Amino acid sequence: MDPAVQANLDAICAEDFEATVWVVRHGERIDQIDPSWIKTASQPFDPPLTSTGLSQAFRCGESISLDLHPSTKSGITPLTRILTSPFYRCLQTSASIMEGLANTTPPTAVPPLSLEPGLSEWLAQDYFDTPLPYDPFTYSNRQLEFPQLPANAGSYTPSFPNPIPSWPEAYETMRTRLLTTFAHAVQQCCQPSQTGLVLVSHGAGCMAIVEEVMNAIGGGGGTFKVESTPYCCISMLVKKKGTKEWKAERVADVSHLGDLLKVKGLEFVVRDAHTDPAGGGADPTGH
Repeated sequence: MDPAVQANLDAICAEDFEATVWVVRHGERIDQIDPSWIKTASQPFDPPLTSTGLSQAFRCGESISLDLHPSTKSGITPLTRILTSPFYRCLQTSASIMEGLANTTPPTAVPPLSLEPGLSEWLAQDYFDTPLPYDPFTYSNRQLEFPQLPANAGSYTPSFPNPIPSWPEAYETMRTRLLTTFAHAVQQCCQPSQTGLVLVSHGAGCMAIVEEVMNAIGGGGGTFKVESTPYCCISMLVKKKGTKEWKAERVADVSHLGDLLKVKGLEFVVRDAHTDPAGGGADPTGH
């Protein structure tokens, strides 16, 4: 393992370190519901959410706010930041999470939003025939579309320097990227201790984060598995003082979605070897 990554993992496993991280998949995407959308899309590689997807993300914000409330089992201090994949659907999800956070009683103070290319979609050759253009994913262009992003990148330094990862991306490379990003983000954003962080990513990314973290620093021993990562599922990874291991208190939880849980179209499933990826969200290799 890269020494810098190992150093970050060691730091966030120190006995005096305490943090909670919510890992959220984006909401329902338009190309899963309306196959004709792609025919007229200017950027078919970067589909937006449906109205249902936006509502799902809003529910995520409300759910995270309830986790943060002192009356719940978490009882941690407020969130320090929301980090998001630079893909449009994840930025939309993050913006709706911010609205949901402020909608509860008592409301949760909305943290700043930052781009983290390390949370990007798995850029597998089976998903994308050619490399994606960088321009749509740059901070300056995304900030024009999402005013929730500050005018400058602010105090957060992403784990990867480019707007999106390199293409084509092997499965194990993607998994390593997500663990590296998690360790980097927690080390940078959850200091001082006893703070919270939200990571918004994709189906493969959310699965990779939880499995890699639990198997590397959560006592999983290489056997911890996440069965599926539906739209707007939430995993909650917790590190408490006095321990050296992280625990998963929620794993791909969708109980907060209620009537929004029903899948109306074809949702790509990360481990479904029989699903045509057609732009992301599935793993045709069966991983």
